[in-house]
Amino acid sequence: MKEETRSKEELLAEIEKLKHRLVDVQALQVQRRLIEEALREKEELMSAIVKGFDGYIYICSHDYIVTFMNENLVKRTGRDATGEKCYEVLHGRKSICPWCVNEKVFKGETAKWELLSPKDNRWFYIINTPIFDGEKVISKMSMFIDITERKRFEERLRENEEKFKKLFELAPFAVFLETIDGDIIDCNEEAAKMLGYTKEKLKEMNIKDLVSAKTAKMLPGLIEASLSFGGFSVEAENRDKNGREFPVKVDARILEINNEKTVFVLVQDITESKRAEEALIREKKLHTRGPVVVFRWFAKEDWPVEYVSNNVKQFGYSAEDFLKGRIKYADIVHPDDRERIEREVKQYSKKGVDKFEQEYRIFTADKTEKFLYDSTVIVRDRKGRITHYEGYVLDITDRKIAEKELRYNQERYKAIVEGQTELICRFLPDNTLTFVNEAYGRYFGKKCKDLIGKKFLPCVLSADRKMVLERLKSLSAESPIEFHEQRIKLPGGEVRWQHWTNRAILDDNGDIKEIQAVGRDITDRKIAEKEKEKLIEDLQYALAQVKTLRGLLPICSHCKKVRDDKGYWHQVEEYLKKYSEIAFSHGICPDCRKKLYPELAKRKSAEKKRRRK
Repeated sequence: MKEETRSKEELLAEIEKLKHRLVDVQALQVQRRLIEEALREKEELMSAIVKGFDGYIYICSHDYIVTFMNENLVKRTGRDATGEKCYEVLHGRKSICPWCVNEKVFKGETAKWELLSPKDNRWFYIINTPIFDGEKVISKMSMFIDITERKRFEERLRENEEKFKKLFELAPFAVFLETIDGDIIDCNEEAAKMLGYTKEKLKEMNIKDLVSAKTAKMLPGLIEASLSFGGFSVEAENRDKNGREFPVKVDARILEINNEKTVFVLVQDITESKRAEEALIREKKLHTRGPVVVFRWFAKEDWPVEYVSNNVKQFGYSAEDFLKGRIKYADIVHPDDRERIEREVKQYSKKGVDKFEQEYRIFTADKTEKFLYDSTVIVRDRKGRITHYEGYVLDITDRKIAEKELRYNQERYKAIVEGQTELICRFLPDNTLTFVNEAYGRYFGKKCKDLIGKKFLPCVLSADRKMVLERLKSLSAESPIEFHEQRIKLPGGEVRWQHWTNRAILDDNGDIKEIQAVGRDITDRKIAEKEKEKLIEDLQYALAQVKTLRGLLPICSHCKKVRDDKGYWHQVEEYLKKYSEIAFSHGICPDCRKKLYPELAKRKSAEKKRRRK
């Protein structure tokens, strides 16, 4: 009843309050609509961001349950794995990943790292961030992108860097990295070795400190060339720690490193190549100034000349005579030798040899005959066809004349030596025979060729060998001749006496290189001397025993016995020995020797005839 009796004023006030509440509700509805629209816009924006993200996104709870996966991750996984464990979905594991950062993220921290997935061996860059509800972390959002190609590129880059580093350090020549102004940024060990400084010291230096004064003047122009053309290549001169200047080949290129222009320089010591060039120049001068004439002939008829060294003028011709075809090489070859030369060249060419040698005659411009030694190299193309002949020709006329005279003298010497009755031989210091004449061979009953290379000492009687060796050892530059007598044993067993004269032949150092010996048989003389000595002894003894014999001495006309004064008969030597001081020795007269020893008599007769000849 009270409500029914409320005053009009109260009702109006309440209505006014309701109006205000309605306005507040309407304002809240508008605000809610605005928030919903903003939220929808943010959701659309987030959806666009998620869809536009070229990677993978998932959200999981603190107990590893996946609550969201973006389309890319669904495609990679092959299914929408919402509600499954993250470690099973992402890596195919049965348990929590050992690298898991959930504990860290659910504490409110963000975690970033790179990971090689064991599922497909691909690399990923991962960012894990916490999702808050107020101040409480309710989920983890993980965003990751595939960086496998980047990692592979980085690996290749590291490999290339390692290769470059190895090339840099192991290069067989000096390598420098320099600023445009020439300050040395880095260098390899070969650079330090070449210049005599440590690497650390070189990094404190400028290239101007390491070149000759002549090269230092070139540097401004080289730097300008580098900036204009990106580099240069030049021969210069370096100077090492000891001040030695030496030639080098420098190759430089401009590189952009960390947005700065850097000069990459290769320096090669060309001292040896310069020496080789100088040697080549000297060799070329030898070809043009020396006695060897160099020809390059076409492999055609009459051997037209493509090249000839200027020293061909020693034969009276100019190089142009051959090069312009005024003279063909075949024209100067002696007619009697040309057919043989052509035949030999064809034979050598067919055999497939690379080079061959010939000797032949030519006529000089003034028609003088010359002997040539020709060493020819055959030049073939890739298919093996002969295109040229390269000949190195030497005038050997003087040698040929000397050889002819030598042969003449050798023949004369041989005729003299072989005509001797004396035994002539030559042998080395170790008594190995190098020559024997015919008389030597006949004496020992062997052919001369069978004796060459054999030692003569075994023929010497063993009792005399020591004496013979001592006599030979006595030979020297100061005393080059010695004489001795020795006994030898012939193949048949007969012992003979010999007299030898040995002369030492010395080399340029005064050492004995050979011994020449002349010997003769003195057996008969030795026998005669022995008989003579015996006869003298007998006579001396007889004289000592001689007595005076007088009167008639009866002697038997048949047996030659003598009768003494008592009527007894005695041998004549017995009688004389008894009654005088005569002593007898027995020899053999020529007639008896002929009768009793016919073989000995024949040999004596033959030797006398040989000596008369």
